[in-house]
Amino acid sequence: MFLFWPSLILAVYVVCSGVLPLKIHWFWKLLSAAVIFLISMKYMAYTMNGGTFFEPAVKGAWMLTWEAQGERT
Repeated sequence: MFLFWPSLILAVYVVCSGVLPLKIHWFWKLLSAAVIFLISMKYMAYTMNGGTFFEPAVKGAWMLTWEAQGERT
C-alpha cells in the first residue's frame, strides 16, 4: 500500500496540469483522467494480487498484457 498515495498524487497532478487546461469536450477530459488514473495504479494492482513492487506476482497472461503496454525499445 505504500505506493497508493504517491501514485494518486502523481495522477492528480498530471490530470490537473495536463488534461484540464486542454480545450476539448468534457467527455474526453474525463476519459483521459480515467486512463491516467488506471495507468498510475499499475503497481497497486500488482500488490493487490499478491506481488510486490520489485517482484510482481501475477498470472502470466496479465503480466504479458500489462507489460505489452509498457516501454518499447
